[in-house]
Amino acid sequence: MRLLATPTATHGRPGLAALQWCCGYGMIVAVAPYAVLKVCWLLGYPVGIPDTSPAMDFVIPNLVTLALDLAAVATALALAADRARRWPAWLLLVPGWTGMGLLAPTVLIVTAGFAHGLLTEGQPVVMRDGLVEPWTYTLVYSSFAIQGTLLSIGLALHARRRWPDLLTETRTSVLVPGARVVAIGGALAAGAVGAARLFEAIAAPADWRASDWTFASRFSEATEGAFALAAGVGVLALAGLLPRLRHAVALTWLGSATLFAWGLMRTFSLAARAPMSDLITRQTAIIDLTATLAGLLIALTALFLLTAQRLPRTTPPATTSPD
Repeated sequence: MRLLATPTATHGRPGLAALQWCCGYGMIVAVAPYAVLKVCWLLGYPVGIPDTSPAMDFVIPNLVTLALDLAAVATALALAADRARRWPAWLLLVPGWTGMGLLAPTVLIVTAGFAHGLLTEGQPVVMRDGLVEPWTYTLVYSSFAIQGTLLSIGLALHARRRWPDLLTETRTSVLVPGARVVAIGGALAAGAVGAARLFEAIAAPADWRASDWTFASRFSEATEGAFALAAGVGVLALAGLLPRLRHAVALTWLGSATLFAWGLMRTFSLAARAPMSDLITRQTAIIDLTATLAGLLIALTALFLLTAQRLPRTTPPATTSPD
């Protein structure tokens, strides 16, 4: 597909290149404290973990999350390199899309959670009988929030320099056969997930969650719900089924990534019987599986629409009538 495969290089302003460089190498600084903690835990040193916590037994999850963070660093560093604009786009967009799906909502969730803690308790994190100490939670999630910010900026700058008109695309004028039907299906699934998440955020009963509902858990559901609705609106706008929307590509990108990444992570955790996966209720499991499929469907639909928009147009040869 042309959008993912064609190596395109465009020259951008030096200031943008410098900012992208800062985002790439800033990821190393953002990830370093988190990576050090993970390595300590894997080596058997319970830094920041209470004596009664089972977190030291989570060897496989710790390995997986450390690998994911290192992959995020590699992606950000690749985005910072000028030669990356000549690579096949999928090498950067696939890990970048997945990483942003996990990290971008975290920026909002962490910011709101820390603000709520400061306003209500006088400190950003208040935990009782938690898996980790409050300072550990603060460090880890601050790292995630910074990573999400840097990766988002880095990807946006890469897209702006490589495809100057992509981020401002409001709708596609070339219709891929069946794309509107698929877009409607993806939007309906995303809308269902968004409605369910918002219901959980506002009025879900206690049995919809294995542990108590808190401000953090409610706000997290609201954030995921908002991203799900954004994905549905974005893909419908791209397909020409809604009025022109200035940031349709960004909404589709962020929304579909969040649907897919968080849905897949929890679905996989449940299937693999990962630690604490028993806290995932049946309702949540259904929502997560639907979110995974909806996110993937919307992303593929948007990809086909944007690719068709950039394919060379051919004009059929003129025919002449016999004299």
